[in-house]
Amino acid sequence: MGIYQRKDSPFWWYSFKLPAKGRFTGSTDTADRKLAMQIYIGKRSESQKVHHGFEKPRTKLSLLFEDYMNLHAKNSKRTWKSNELVLARLTGYFGDVRVEEITPMRVEQYRSWRMTHGSRVHRVSKSTINREMALLKHVFNKGIEWGKCADNPVSKIKFYSEKENKRMRYLESHEKVRLLNACPPATRRLVFFALNTGMRQGEILNLRWQDVDFKNQLVMVRHSKAGKPRFVNINTELTDTLKRMPTVSDYVFGTPKGRANFTLYRKPFETAVKTAGLGNFRFHDLRHDYASTLVMKGIDLKTVSELLGHATTQMTERYSHLSPAHKRAAVELLPQGLMCYAGATLEPKPDQSTPIYRRRGLVAQLAEQATLNR
Repeated sequence: MGIYQRKDSPFWWYSFKLPAKGRFTGSTDTADRKLAMQIYIGKRSESQKVHHGFEKPRTKLSLLFEDYMNLHAKNSKRTWKSNELVLARLTGYFGDVRVEEITPMRVEQYRSWRMTHGSRVHRVSKSTINREMALLKHVFNKGIEWGKCADNPVSKIKFYSEKENKRMRYLESHEKVRLLNACPPATRRLVFFALNTGMRQGEILNLRWQDVDFKNQLVMVRHSKAGKPRFVNINTELTDTLKRMPTVSDYVFGTPKGRANFTLYRKPFETAVKTAGLGNFRFHDLRHDYASTLVMKGIDLKTVSELLGHATTQMTERYSHLSPAHKRAAVELLPQGLMCYAGATLEPKPDQSTPIYRRRGLVAQLAEQATLNR
């Protein structure tokens, strides 16, 4: 097609088609027809070289990120805002270089930088870095699909193991009381809600009053991590607490301006955790506590999994850890008095203080009688 003009632009535009790649269009950013023709010929020649494998694509990293956000993330991902922040951080580290300059070695350098440059309070975990690498890997895969890059440097990177990141953190009853007492009223209601529902931070802050069914004691999570709505049962105490809460917006834990950001609660929560002496306790650990408490009360993993909104019980296994005291109570439920029923008695061993079990059977009785007859 060559170059052409559009009514909504003062510049010349180019358009050409490659076999199995589709049509390529764009602005030449010039109103000079001769210069526009030269740009068009250059673009077509470059694309043909890339298409036939003579040359790698020459795409700026920032443009690849921009295309990913506009063509994919914003249209199909609920987490696109957090993706945008991660891509901005990656651009800040790598600079606006061409995609072919991002090598596996540079990706490893970024991972090392992230591991050592987190804040002292909120140290970046390996799981966080893995999520960033997964996003970058997907961006390059889409770039290859769109013909904007030839290789994926992240595909050669082995992700960190996250086994050590699985926190086994929950609270004893007296610790929960200390935490709630240390919280200011608004934060106390938020924490109490999390302790009694196990809902994620975002799910709680997105909760609207219209999603609360007081009659049936249910709350509806409209946008869960699994991508579909789910219902969460709430107990009587939490129901009564919600009825007494002030209504300041459409959101249960919102502000007069609308949905609240967690930054509103972060400082009061962290201060309460410190005052209560709970050490490194995060808001998400309230979800761990909810699941752990249910398991320690004898609730089966399938039910706990459904309450947490997990598709399978595999993720719920990490919440099934029990306290040592609960384990001791569990083994005490085993049948008692088996040795008595078996005809055994506990007697001291001659010349030793350590007791042993001695079978009071026929053989033992005959041996003892033989000793007395000597």
